[in-house]
Amino acid sequence: QNIYNKKSFSRQTEIRHYNTGIKPAVLYASVRLALNRKQELEELKKQERKIIRRILRARYTQEGYRL
Repeated sequence: QNIYNKKSFSRQTEIRHYNTGIKPAVLYASVRLALNRKQELEELKKQERKIIRRILRARYTQEGYRL
């Protein structure tokens, strides 16, 4: 269940949750990965951008993402 799709939390709360809970856990787990491979590092960055877009409720248009 994605808590970032709910509007019961403010964006500031969601960003704080991401920065204090999600991001450190992912970075800690990524120590196990071989980050010298560019593809794995790019995949982590891609997932991070996806989560941030969900938090900001960005919508995709023909021009790009819109907040």
